[in-house]
Formats: sequence, structure tokens, C-alpha cells
Amino acid sequence: MRSLPPVTFLTLVLVFSLSACGGGGGSGGGGGSGGGGGGQSPYDIQVSGPSGNGLQVGRPFSVNLSFFQPSTTSGITVAGAEVISVGVVSGPGSLVGTTTKPGPGTSTLLFDGIVLDTVGTYVLQFDGPNATAPAQTASFTVNAQRDLQFATVPSPAYVNSAFTVTVQTVDPNTSTPAAPSGPIDITLSMVTGTGTLYGTLTRTLSSGSSLDFTSLLYDSVGSFSLKASSAGYPDVTSSSISCQNVTVTGSIGPFVALKTVRVGDPYSDSIAFAAPSSALGFGVKTGNNLPAGLSLNPQTGDVTGTPTATGSFEFVLYATATGGQASNIRCALAVFSAAETEITSGQDFSTTGSYTPVGPTVETFTFTSSYDGISYPQASTFNCRVEYYYPNFSTAPSPAPVLVHHRGRGFNMVDYHNLGSHLASHGFIFVSVEDYQSFGDGGYSGQSPNSLYDGGAPERGMESGSAFQEGALQWVVAKNAQSGHALQNHVDEEKIFVSGHSRGGGATHGSHVRSQPYMFNGTQRTPINVRGLVYFMAFDLRYFSSTQSGSSVTYPVPTEQARVPSLLIAAENDRDLLYPICDELIDRASGPTTFATIYGGCHGFLTDNAPNEPDYSGTGVPLAYITRAQQQARIFNLVVAFMKRWADLDLSLDGLLYTNEKAGSTEVGVTAWRNMAERVLLDDHQGGNKNVNSLGGANTLSTGTWSTSGAIYTNYGSFGSLALRHNIMSLPASTTATYTSNIPATFQDMSDARRFIFRVGAIDSGAALKGFDWVTVRVRLTDVQNDQATVTLFDTAAQNNTYLPDYPGSGSNVYDRFVEASILLSAFTAGNPNLDLNQLSKVELVFETAAGATRQIYFDDLRFE
Repeated sequence: MRSLPPVTFLTLVLVFSLSACGGGGGSGGGGGSGGGGGGQSPYDIQVSGPSGNGLQVGRPFSVNLSFFQPSTTSGITVAGAEVISVGVVSGPGSLVGTTTKPGPGTSTLLFDGIVLDTVGTYVLQFDGPNATAPAQTASFTVNAQRDLQFATVPSPAYVNSAFTVTVQTVDPNTSTPAAPSGPIDITLSMVTGTGTLYGTLTRTLSSGSSLDFTSLLYDSVGSFSLKASSAGYPDVTSSSISCQNVTVTGSIGPFVALKTVRVGDPYSDSIAFAAPSSALGFGVKTGNNLPAGLSLNPQTGDVTGTPTATGSFEFVLYATATGGQASNIRCALAVFSAAETEITSGQDFSTTGSYTPVGPTVETFTFTSSYDGISYPQASTFNCRVEYYYPNFSTAPSPAPVLVHHRGRGFNMVDYHNLGSHLASHGFIFVSVEDYQSFGDGGYSGQSPNSLYDGGAPERGMESGSAFQEGALQWVVAKNAQSGHALQNHVDEEKIFVSGHSRGGGATHGSHVRSQPYMFNGTQRTPINVRGLVYFMAFDLRYFSSTQSGSSVTYPVPTEQARVPSLLIAAENDRDLLYPICDELIDRASGPTTFATIYGGCHGFLTDNAPNEPDYSGTGVPLAYITRAQQQARIFNLVVAFMKRWADLDLSLDGLLYTNEKAGSTEVGVTAWRNMAERVLLDDHQGGNKNVNSLGGANTLSTGTWSTSGAIYTNYGSFGSLALRHNIMSLPASTTATYTSNIPATFQDMSDARRFIFRVGAIDSGAALKGFDWVTVRVRLTDVQNDQATVTLFDTAAQNNTYLPDYPGSGSNVYDRFVEASILLSAFTAGNPNLDLNQLSKVELVFETAAGATRQIYFDDLRFE
């Protein structure tokens, strides 16, 4: 070596020391060679592996090496002239496989072919001539030899139906099951086949020699084969597995109104709730297609994606069961344009339609009740009857949708001629069922009801009534196939609706429960074929303790309503069903639901002849009845619109039914649950803590008192609430009270929504304390930059009939029950274009009260849609 100046020599020593001691990226201690041939620069070695926990004696495995410039994370190329070696640092055996590899010519090297000859725990070390230091593995275990083997595969499998594959470990010499020395991870993958394999494909065998891969699913007809792999084990391939198509059997299937969405917005929903609990998977029935941009997860039943085209879509999916059987699930999905231009306002169906009604015709029928097993008729005096109307099919479209109707207690099958004739004039079949068993009629049947069902256990009577609706439904289907019958080939069996009045509405509630798989006496039952339900001043079956949990003689009624579309009609001055049950039903809505209050309406005017009810003393509600003709016109308009919306999937009617086209009406108050994919539910007040909203943000009230501990319904009637909660506020007179609900950062993007919506009511006992004429209500939105915009919902001094109906005075127009506040977000941005809908930080409801006493106001279901 030529002589070096002292400073230069010192520098060289320092550099060498840093390279040797700095290590890096997994290098171990000890000195590596500082020089080397071929001009290779020094490098650090980083070790990854060996992976897995199934390494075996006498079988090759591999370790990944990475090379870095010394003391950095920058990769370095190691030339082929550099020889990388492996040796045993600790362990009972020796290396008998590959011990050296040439440099890779890159910065990474798969050092494979490593074999150890003895069972035990090892540490290996990798080195090279120009390595700054050897690099060591972590401690790992080498086990006795085992092979993988497929113990069971399906024979056959069925498309989109879950199956199980069992893999076991065996002694390679005897092929008998033998547990590995420790836990191993086993992975399944496709070898042949054109479909997709779903499921958890990597599982851990923790003990024993057998591992089940359950809930696997394959989505294509044809043959496929699988490979089982585990680190250190030879791969093994299964025999060919035949996957056959499913056979869809049984009824038409339940109807599911999937969430509505606007084109281009993210979508997520599921059909799992409509499938039997034993379902093994889900698929798209042959000949059907989901809307463009959406797909079905065959394992979970989730429908996800981003729709790319507008339209009203109907398709059939299925749920699979054992043996290749499957059941239908009928689905409807609406994709609106961003501006919802599909909606047409001003449609009216309150007058007679263009078709000639035929009827009424009365016929007898027989059936066996699915509720109590009784066969009807029991004797000649117990004939079951139906009365029906239909449109003259010489001009009316055929097949036609059907409404099966159940009368109320004290009313007769023949009391609904006006309803039946009106529906027939609009192209629908109407069937009114006589039911002398479940609860008493008005005398037309000449029979006495079951005294227990009629009086002692009315919930049982209403569940029995649901079975009579089902019996009439079966009669309709039978007549559709009966040669020579007036309804032959005129019934659209996929478009059958049911309705009920009063206790018949309770029967309708039972049919609502049974529109999806339901439990009865410990057994899951097949749903009935219902496309939609109409409640007329109905009972709520969950008022009875036996239906809240179910019993051997009653099926349980869930808190949350089934997802079938429903229309709830309430009469403002109902003196029979005093408790506002329809309010509670929409509180529990999960599917598309419209709740309409007929202002000035009463319980009996749905029928043709029943009188209005007297004004009960102490209720504080005046006799402000509208006429029977007015009440029926308002009801019939909504019923026809509802049936057209869901029979024809007519999106133009969403304004009347779901987006509060009737906001300023003094005839009917409409509030709805549209079930939008874009919905962000700010607060439904069910959490039990009034200070925290459903998104986790803080709620505050600037003045007054408030509670979310119960429901605010009129105190008429004897039924208790069902643990439903609303935000109930008592506000002092002559003040401004601001209710603030803060939006956490995670949920502040409301750019996909079009509206801010909530339900609001103002009612106290006493006629002088009803209505909104005592308070101005404003809604204010604020973004994270503190830009604000305010919309006046109701102004006592300048009523504009835009969002709520005008209130000429509490004594003149009482407007009981909830009404809906639905405000387009464009109304806010029109007031302040700087308001950022991508970053809304809070919603404020501002109440400016008039002089006088403290008053109550309440609201619920604050949401963006």
C-alpha cells in the first residue's frame, strides 16, 4: 500500500467502522469482508423470512434478501460475481440443500432451495464478500415431514351456494392423517375454472390434522379444481369439482324495494334480510340484470357500486339453499337523475278514472288459515266470502294489479264500494274479504266472531285477519287460472297489494310482518306475496306484549317494519283510534313509507255509510269534520298514486308520495321515509342521550328545556308508547331558542344530498294550544369556514304556504300529528353561494316564540337525503 497522509488514513478507518458497526436493515453483528473482487460496492443485507410456520425437514424453503447502500434505505445492485452464502448459526442440524447463490444483478434475491436435515429450532446467517455484516434470520422451527391432502370436496357444488372443503395433513410415508408439529397456515386457490371463488381462503390449522374451509362459494356453472398450499409443504390439487346451476322453486318470492339513489352516487344495500336464515348464498336469476354499475356479492347479498344510468329497474335475485334449491327475491331499484327531473308535480287521481268498473260481485271461497290451522268453511253456515270489482278488460290493460282489503271491526265487507269502484276505474282489481272469525262485523255476515279473537286477545284476531287476507290472495290467484272466470288471466300475480281499515289495518300490519321470512312458534315461515301495503287508520300490533316477543299463538312483530312499501293513512279527527298509531309506524319504517294525515277526516268516512264519530269530552278537539266525499277523494288520490308508483314503478309520483309535494296543503299532511342511498341521518333521537346525535356530534339548546326520553303523542287513548323517542322542547314565550346539532368531521360532506328533512309537530292538550301560529321556525346551515345560510320554514308574521301549511289560528285549523319539513339544499346555497355543502359543520333550528305561555314543539329524524 502506498503511504497515506495521517488525516486520510484516519478518515478511511472511520468510514470502515461506520459501515461495519452501523449494520442496517436487519444485518447482524460481526465483521464482513471490506474488500472484494469485481468492483462490487459494499452493501447491507436485510433478511425477510422464512415465511409461514410449516417448514419441514428435508424439504426446500426460501428466504428473501434485500440489499441496501450502507446505513441507508436506498437499494443497491449486487452483481452476479458476488457470491452470497448461507450458514447455520444455531440449530441441531445441517444445511443439505443450496448454500450459495450468485448475486442477482438487482437489489433483491430469492434465496431458495434451502434444506435442513434435522427437526428443531434454527437461526440462519447470510453473508457476502462485500457485505458490511452478516444478516441473520429470526428464530424459526423446522418440523417433521407432512403432506397436504384434500379430505372432502363438494360433489357437486351449486352456483352461488356455500360449500365446505376439508384439507388435512398426512404422513407422507403412510398417507394417514398426522398433525403437524405446530400451527400452519393453509391457502386455497383456483387451478382450473372460469369463475370466481369466494370465501376465506387462508385459514390456520391450530390443532389436529383436519381443517374445514366453510362458506366457500363459486359463481359459475362448470368444472373447477383447487390447490392447497402451505409454506414448506408440497402443493396439492383437488379432483375436478362439478358446479351445477341452482333450481329456483316455490313461490313468486318476497318483494324488496331497494334503496333509491341518484345516478353517479355511491350505492350500498342488501337483500340478506329478505332471505331465509338458512340461505347459503345469493345470485342473479337467469334473464335478469342489475342496473349498470351495480353488482351483487354472492356471499353476503350486498348490492354495491355506482349506478351509471337512470331508470326504474326490476329484477329477480335468488337465495340458495341445500341441494341446489333456491328461492326468488323480487327487487325494484330506482335510479334518479341528479336533479330528479323524473318527478312530475300536480298529478291527481281523486276523480274517477277512464275505465268502466265491473261489480260488485260476491263469491264464496275456502281456505285453511295459516295462523290457527282452521279450515274454512267449517259448515254450510260458515262460508267465507269476497266481494270484488275489476275494470272492464275490453278497454283496460290486463293483467292488472290487485288490492286485497280487510274491513274494520264493526264494518262490513260491503262497506267499501266507493273505494273498490274508484280503484277499478283506474285499472286495478279490488277484493274485499269477509272475515267473521277474527273480529265482529256490522252484521252483514250473520255470524258471530271468535270471542277470544274479538275481545280477550284482539292481537290474535288481527293476526288471524292477516291469514284471511292471505286466503283472499290465494283465491285471486286461483281465479286467475280458472277457465271461464271473470278474472281468468287478468291478475298480475306479482303485483298484489293488501290493505285494511281499523282492526283490518292491524291485520295488514300482520301481513306486513309476513311479507318477509318471519318466525312463528319457533319456526321460520315462508313470506306471503305482497308488493305493498295500505293502512287505513290502523292498529299497531306491537301494542300487545305477546306480539313484542311472540308466543306459541302469536308471531312476533319486530320493532322495525319490513322493507315492503307502505302507505299509512290517518284521519286527523279520528275518534275511534284516538292514539296516533300511524305516527309510530313511520317511526319504525325501514322501507319506503308515506304517512298522510287527512285534515278534518274521521275514522268512519272511509266507508260508504258509517257516520262520523262523536266528539269525546276532554279531548279538546273540535268537530271540524270534512265531508265523506272530500275525505274519500283525498284518500283515493293517495292510494291510486301509491299503487301506480309500485305496480308500474312510476318514478314521476315520488313528488306526491316522498318529496313533500303537498307541503303547503291545507287538505292533507304528508311525511315520508324515502329510503335513499344518499341519506345521512343526523339524529333519530333513539340513542338515549339527548346531548349526542346519531353521528356522535353534540346537541345543545340555547334556552328552554328539552328531553328525548319518550314519545310526544297526544295523551288520548290507553295505549303506551313503544320506547320511541322524539326531541321534545318546551320553549318560553317571547324568546329566540336555538337548537344546534353538530356534524362530526367524518360526515360533513353532504354534496350527494338534495334536501334537509325532518318531521315536526306542535301540540298540547286543549284546542287553544294546537298548531304553529305561536312560533316562527328557521333552519340554518353552517360550514367549517363559518359561512351560513338560513331558510325560514314558517313565519307567523308572513306565512307563505311553502314548507308548512298556513295556520289561520289554532281554533280554525288544528293540524294534529307530525308534518314534514323538506328543504332543498339549493334554497340554502341560493341565499349564500359560499356555503360549502362538502364541509357542513352544524345544523341549527331557530325558534322565535310569540307572547303567551310556554309551549311545546317536537321533531324527529333530522336527515340529509
